[in-house]
Amino acid sequence: ALAGSVAPEGEGAAAPDQVDASFAIVRGPAELAQAMRPECAQENMERTAEQVIRLWRLAQKQPQ
Repeated sequence: ALAGSVAPEGEGAAAPDQVDASFAIVRGPAELAQAMRPECAQENMERTAEQVIRLWRLAQKQPQ
């Protein structure tokens, strides 16, 4: 799951049996208006998607 932020537990957090992994899109605290600007949101999504793919490729290299 890709999310604007990832809460460890409590309101808005997914149950552990519902999501295998989660990745925050925003690197740190950010004003909502700034984070939602199309160019900023696109950059954040692209960066996070790249990290997900890198992790997936690394997992593919590990012996089963």
